Amino acid sequence: MNLITSEVSKYYRRIYTVVVFSISIPFLIIFTSLIIGLFLAIDYFQTANSITSVYYKVVVGIIQGLCIAILNITYSALVNFFVEKENHKFEENYEFSLIYKNVLFKFMNSYLTVFYTAYFKYTSTYEELFYLLLPVLIIK
Repeated sequence: MNLITSEVSKYYRRIYTVVVFSISIPFLIIFTSLIIGLFLAIDYFQTANSITSVYYKVVVGIIQGLCIAILNITYSALVNFFVEKENHKFEENYEFSLIYKNVLFKFMNSYLTVFYTAYFKYTSTYEELFYLLLPVLIIK
């Protein structure tokens, strides 16, 4: 209870918030590693088999889209759990923490493969970018 206003105020422990936040960071790293591993596996599979049919590319895009959706749903549930446990003093801090974590992960999950293919892969084509963007746009 606040002695000045005689109103009930939320008990805020800064160290508890920092500890829970520090525990949530490895989950972000693990999920980011899953994104990179998934992309590298799909890219390796495409280059090793060198199949150029449109049907094959659409199937790979659907698999990638499903993986993106599953990772987004799973990470969102984990973020909600961790942000709830962080015990923010103000609602605004709670919302900012939730938004920052979700936006950062979902952006990386959806567009990291497109960014890599467009700027760092030497043999990329517009057609390859189209088939990478297709599942992202269908899911969204």
